[in-house]
Amino acid sequence: MRPDLLSDVTTRLMAEFGFVTNGAWLQKGRCPECSKREVYAKADKPWLLKCGRLERCGWEVHVKDHYPELFDHWSNRYQANDSNPTAAADACLQHGRGLSLLGIRDAYTQEYFRQGDIGSATVRFALPGGGWWERLIDQPSRFDRKARFAPGKSYAGHWWAPPWQTMPKLAGALEIWICEGIFDAIALNNTGVTAVSAMSCYNYPALALAELRKAIANGPTPNLRPKLIWAFDVGKAGAEYTRRFVAQARLEGWDCGAAQPVVEGEGDKLDWNDLALRDRLGADKLDTYRWNGDILIAGTAIDKAHLIWCREGWASFLFVFETRQFWASFDAARIAETIASYADNPQVRDLDPEAKRELAAREAGLVREIANCTFRALYYQRDEATDDSCYYLRVDFPVRQNRIKGTFSGAALAAGAEFKKRLISLAPGASGPVPPSSSTGSCSASWRASKPSRRSTLPATRPSTAPTSSVTSALPAAGSSLATRTTISSSDVTR
Repeated sequence: MRPDLLSDVTTRLMAEFGFVTNGAWLQKGRCPECSKREVYAKADKPWLLKCGRLERCGWEVHVKDHYPELFDHWSNRYQANDSNPTAAADACLQHGRGLSLLGIRDAYTQEYFRQGDIGSATVRFALPGGGWWERLIDQPSRFDRKARFAPGKSYAGHWWAPPWQTMPKLAGALEIWICEGIFDAIALNNTGVTAVSAMSCYNYPALALAELRKAIANGPTPNLRPKLIWAFDVGKAGAEYTRRFVAQARLEGWDCGAAQPVVEGEGDKLDWNDLALRDRLGADKLDTYRWNGDILIAGTAIDKAHLIWCREGWASFLFVFETRQFWASFDAARIAETIASYADNPQVRDLDPEAKRELAAREAGLVREIANCTFRALYYQRDEATDDSCYYLRVDFPVRQNRIKGTFSGAALAAGAEFKKRLISLAPGASGPVPPSSSTGSCSASWRASKPSRRSTLPATRPSTAPTSSVTSALPAAGSSLATRTTISSSDVTR
């Protein structure tokens, strides 16, 4: 952080939070969420403010989001001149986006965009196909859009890559992450991930992949291809086109995976650049993002249930697949019996114990659809005068475009039968929730796998407490043997 910017930021932080300087840290700031003096930040780089009460509070904010006015008009603070014609663009990328300029200085220019009586400096990147993309960097909220593509030019079928990521180098990579934004691609490359930008989740880079295929054929390892990791932004469009492009690329012979910052439908909508600013692109985090992607592109409800079990080790749990609610059960005794049966099977008896356990779980596990829709608690409301209260829920269907929202009483959430009655009356066509059952039948789906899951390296058990929201659902009937997790929660991973 430049000295002048650091001085302005520190002055504001001291006035607002009352920090105490302790060596390289600012400590004992008052948290706006829990009011405890637990907020801290680095003294020389106070980019991220965090509350130290991680379990009980967990508040955090990036200083750029907290004081946007300090990062909203780069041309005022950093004026371009003959010796540095990209001064404002450099500052925006380096201090506003936290990106290293090493290797990319020749990839962009500083330009100016005018709309009526207002204007803004821009940082502009040249794109394949003769076009360009630019981001407005001086109070972009004044304009109808914050970024622009060159009029009349098309980037369809191409991707943007940092200058050092040439096709021959990409051909030799183990993985290539295909994300949406140019800033995201730079941020991932800064952390050691080979990444390119598709510029939009709607753009399938067919021409770039054709060039990559030629580079692989002409390279030293013509029989080895990089794995394509589709890493689009969080949201409905990103999720839909991730699945679509994974299927298309696999048909073309590419090994594909996906990555997502959060499980679909959960958490904050942060992109890869946002995560880099928050120091969340370490190797351990990347594994989690790949797993989030595996969940997103799971081919069947059975595949998704198995992936969740491999990572979390839950005996039974709710999850969502294609906007339908499912219940999965993995009985330890059934898994043990299945493993024991492998002693007489020469095809699997020599597998390592971890592989046997995963294979046995796929054979012994049970998955059952319990509702043909999904429901999410949005908020709780209470009338202080009358003491009436209710929960406001949203109901989604697989094919219906319009979401249905309505109120549910506490009684409806406390009893499965009452919840079902209210759901059917609120959302015509809804069925469920049906209490899960450990017995197999026409409504249950059991499976036998002919091979381990695509990602068999996931740990079979992982100590975890299922995160929950404030609303409890009575999906498992009272006394059900599977009523071990009965909450509408962030673990109900959605698709």
